Amino acid sequence: MAILLVDVWLGVLDRYVLHLQLAWVEELARYIMIWGIMLAVPCCTAAREHMGLRLVVDRLPLFPQQLLSIAIGVTSVGFFTLIAVTGIAFAEKGFQQFSTVFALPMFWAYLAIPVTFGLTAFQGLLVLALDVIALFESRHSDVKGAVS
Repeated sequence: MAILLVDVWLGVLDRYVLHLQLAWVEELARYIMIWGIMLAVPCCTAAREHMGLRLVVDRLPLFPQQLLSIAIGVTSVGFFTLIAVTGIAFAEKGFQQFSTVFALPMFWAYLAIPVTFGLTAFQGLLVLALDVIALFESRHSDVKGAVS
């Protein structure tokens, strides 16, 4: 993010003071923002900070809440895996396209999609595993409490 900040400030300084007409600052900022935003997705998944509608879920008893969380987790991991796999083919098509200023293959920008969604699927699996463990621990403690 520090590189993005320096790059954007350089672009502003160039536009209003230096007048060097540096064409690359805008393109560099664009690719840094793409990667930065996309890499935030797996971080949010790991911390369970994604936006969601909890109105119905929070009104359910604990066991149905846990089952619904697991179902949502399985669906999410499947979706993220699908996007990661199809994103690979999309990124490969980027070898035939080149960026305007840097003349780099767009593969490097498009690669953010499979990398991000692959990492998100992995983080989703870890969160799903924690949800399954929590379900079994709560069910085990309910059975243990009923016996004693």
